[in-house]
Amino acid sequence: MIDHLEKESGPSIIVINASSSGIDGNTEIILKKISNDLGCRHVSLKDNTYAQLRTKISNAKGIIIGTGTYWSNYSHYLQKFLEDATDDELSEVFLGKPVALVVTNQSTGGMNVISNLMSTLNLLGCLIPPLSCILYSQSVHGSTNKDFWRIDDYKVMLHNFLQYVDDDKQLRVWDIDDENYKTKWITSIK
Repeated sequence: MIDHLEKESGPSIIVINASSSGIDGNTEIILKKISNDLGCRHVSLKDNTYAQLRTKISNAKGIIIGTGTYWSNYSHYLQKFLEDATDDELSEVFLGKPVALVVTNQSTGGMNVISNLMSTLNLLGCLIPPLSCILYSQSVHGSTNKDFWRIDDYKVMLHNFLQYVDDDKQLRVWDIDDENYKTKWITSIK
């Protein structure tokens, strides 16, 4: 059920809120600002599955994903989304598609989330532009210290991300086992 769509008149970019709080959390505030700036799709994984979003993701020129931090990891909604997306690994759905990340956390663990997501999304086939992620933490909220991510840093992230949205890329992939990857390979333990 795609029930949280913003205007769709802007660039073909999908903004995905993967936070467990959905539209009621901190991540939503940043993602809504980004969606409004771009005039693009804005959906919550709390209300939508990968199967429901697959066509919109495939048609999008870029993906922005936001999540909170839960015990140094991303939400269970995003975990399920990535597991289901495995069927489209290195396919036209993700291959060469730029992705940006917005991660929020109360205190710690957000960098673990960013590192894990960047490697997972890259191996799925996504392109990770430079400085295309931000981590916004309650512990630095309102700080003017330039060594901490600030709320306005999303503008730099968005600028860098957009530089890759319309780029015509000619990418190659290595062979993968796209038939037997779900095969049970442990048969017994002695």
